[in-house]
Amino acid sequence: MLLKQCRKPMQFEVAKVRSPDGSLFQPIVDLLKKSGYSDILKETRGTNKKANSVKWSNCEALDLTTCYSILEEGGLEARGAEQSAKEIAHSVRYVGKTGVDRRGTKSLIDAIIDSVVAEHPSPSQYLPVRVGLGELNMKVWPVTPGTCRDANAKPFLTHAYPIITVVGQGSQNPRYFGYIASNSTYNTAEGFTAYVFLCWNANEAARIVKGISSGLKRTRLTT
Repeated sequence: MLLKQCRKPMQFEVAKVRSPDGSLFQPIVDLLKKSGYSDILKETRGTNKKANSVKWSNCEALDLTTCYSILEEGGLEARGAEQSAKEIAHSVRYVGKTGVDRRGTKSLIDAIIDSVVAEHPSPSQYLPVRVGLGELNMKVWPVTPGTCRDANAKPFLTHAYPIITVVGQGSQNPRYFGYIASNSTYNTAEGFTAYVFLCWNANEAARIVKGISSGLKRTRLTT
């Protein structure tokens, strides 16, 4: 349709690939099939199984007595105190947050990561989470025992892209990434908070950072 209307190739970015339930967004599926790229669908469907195939090192095995302590009391309800940490399929963990006094640049990311990790040094105590990158915002859900996706769960964190001022991957340890978000609108914000995460490998961290960066560029062009 684009070629028919414009008569020339166009570069564009896909903003939405999956529906809230995790299934592939049907208009994208139809477009790929019509364009002869159905093989991509096979590869993409395979990523649904990724969380279950992630292997954290033994020294980073979750400590179920502490890794959910950051949640509100009763957040786990009766779900799984008896279950094994191996049943908690996840590829990202939330490390913690810290206040910062300015918007910051990527040069601050390493210092922020070092500061938060120094306060929370044990990966086994980090909260297992799922990071969702939407068209207008990003959300972070806790992953509780026996689940890898809960579309009805309340997000642990929600940040609209326009209030995120910077995002970056750790240079010393690229498995970590962090971002700074203003506590109100970007232009009038007086306070900022930095959030830090640990991924099971550096590629996963890079993928999430790239996704957040794309969201920042996309929303700042339209707001």
